Amino acid sequence: AYTLTLSIPTANVYYEAAAFEDALAVWDPNAGFATGGGMFVLGGDRVSFGFSYTISGSKLRSGFVAVRHMANGGVCRVKSSNQMNAAAVSGKTATLSGRGNYSCSDAAGNPVPGQSQGNITIAAYAEDNSTSGIGFDKFWVSNAAAVTPNYLQMPASGGAAANAVLLTGGNVQVPQPQGRR
Repeated sequence: AYTLTLSIPTANVYYEAAAFEDALAVWDPNAGFATGGGMFVLGGDRVSFGFSYTISGSKLRSGFVAVRHMANGGVCRVKSSNQMNAAAVSGKTATLSGRGNYSCSDAAGNPVPGQSQGNITIAAYAEDNSTSGIGFDKFWVSNAAAVTPNYLQMPASGGAAANAVLLTGGNVQVPQPQGRR
């Protein structure tokens, strides 16, 4: 995967703005797709996740969900329905980005006040290290929900690859075999 920086002067005759940073996805369809699902442990809680990409006609379709199952019976989730960019596939790793929603509910299924936000940025990283991903494949997820605490925000210092955790169940496939696009 490549990290590209686009620099636009913040003061010119056409446009003036404060400094701004955003994500840009560049997709090489020849690199293949990525898909996966499974679980890992975060702060003692089980986190389930799944992501997939398909082409329907000439359109890319995507899905992403990560759910933290809290010890108190509640859940917090980040979900995107067809708002994820194409995965950036490099060797056996995939970097995912897009937009989605963050929400938490208590054990009775009631929304937790202050723990919901829509149209947030989602980032994820998947690493395929074995056919059976349990104990080998890695996953990391982050989101930009402005809620405190953010229960699906994994450490980012040092980068996603440095903070990805081993799967306790499931598997990721990077790249997805060509015949299954």
